[in-house]
Amino acid sequence: MEINMNGIKTYEKNNGLIIESEVPLYILANRENYDFKYATKFDNHYYNTPDLERIVVQRNGIVIISSVEKIQNKFFTNISVLLDVELDNLTLMNIFRTVTETISTTSWDTDAIGKDKLDNELGNFYNTIFIACKSKSDVPLPFDISLFYEIKELVDEALRKSLNALGYPRNIIKYMEDIGVTLENMEDAAMELVVGVDEDEKIIREKFRKQLLHSLEDINVISYLVAAIRLEEDYEHYRIREVNVDDDPAYLYMDEIMGMAIANQIAGTKAIFNFKLYDEKKPGILSVLGPSVDDIIGGLIAGCMSKIFEP
Repeated sequence: MEINMNGIKTYEKNNGLIIESEVPLYILANRENYDFKYATKFDNHYYNTPDLERIVVQRNGIVIISSVEKIQNKFFTNISVLLDVELDNLTLMNIFRTVTETISTTSWDTDAIGKDKLDNELGNFYNTIFIACKSKSDVPLPFDISLFYEIKELVDEALRKSLNALGYPRNIIKYMEDIGVTLENMEDAAMELVVGVDEDEKIIREKFRKQLLHSLEDINVISYLVAAIRLEEDYEHYRIREVNVDDDPAYLYMDEIMGMAIANQIAGTKAIFNFKLYDEKKPGILSVLGPSVDDIIGGLIAGCMSKIFEP
């Protein structure tokens, strides 16, 4: 890993990255013994998976090293910021705050948020952040907002590259998998209501899978799915005041309208009839999904099944 900063080198040791300087660096980090302390080296960016990619972005005497792992549905984000200048304690704290806020906003922007409550409230909670400068300034420094904006831009750039290596933002299939909906369990749900058909089950499954993948390329289908999943998430976290649909009230019918709409988008009016069957029976995965998502996935399945049985 090449670092364009005089007197600083990096090298791997065990499963971490050592950042070492010829002269002591002045450091602030959320790790023990790194609260405004001098050190000639520090370690960060440990990995549990050997193919972890460490991203380096550098400009104007600022070096950002970023790495992210997803372990047990939690995002572990490591950021190291190296600055080739003298800084005072207040500036270091403001840089630390800038990095923390950028991790949160970039994670939300790319939808790289786990289901942990702390993740949902704070962006990604499991972060290790190091801010290291050449030395401590002997005098208080004037507030320089351009410095914080530049650090924010560089951290955002590096972090997006790290998250992209993990597959974020996700495609629609991965997006659905995060709520427990897979190609396999949609296929199983689709087959539960197949009756009176002479065609071999394996062939029907193959046709359904092919049609499903084709339908998931349609921006309108994708838009319906994302809208329903987002709405479900808002309901789940009570983000809309005075709205509670925990008991799936009978007067809530917009979800069924969306289900019919996505079915119609794929296979026309006849698919709406099939949607009603899947909506009533709720086979397989449909029986465990929330009030909005079960109908949109039911409509997707119904549309695809209707399409493959067209004369």
